[in-house]
Amino acid sequence: MRPLDIPNPLPLRGRTLDEGFTDLERDANGRAVFSIESGGKKVETLLGPKYPVTTIWLPNDRSGQPREFICFEPLTTIISGINLAHEGKYSGLQTLPAGQKWIESFWVRASGI
Repeated sequence: MRPLDIPNPLPLRGRTLDEGFTDLERDANGRAVFSIESGGKKVETLLGPKYPVTTIWLPNDRSGQPREFICFEPLTTIISGINLAHEGKYSGLQTLPAGQKWIESFWVRASGI
C-alpha cells in the first residue's frame, strides 16, 4: 500500500476510491471511525481494535461516473497479508491456535435518516 495525503474530511463528489487504509486513528477504546455525511444525514462505521485495516470502495458505473454508494470494509490484515506473512514480509498477521476463538466487532450507525 502507498500512503495517501488526503484531507479530513475528504470531499467525495466526482471521486472514486478503491483504497486500503492502515495506521487508523483510534479512540480511547481502540475503535476507528469512518463516516460519510451529506445533507444532514450521516452513516458511520466503527471498527474494533482487531481490525487494523479497512478498504473504502467508491466505484464508477459503466459509463465512468461515480456511483451513489460507498463501502467501508473492515479487514483483519492488509491485502495479501497471508502471502506476505508467509514470505516473511509482514508481521501483523493475526493467528489463532486450534480450538481458540477470535472475537471482534464492528458497528454501523446512522443519524438524520
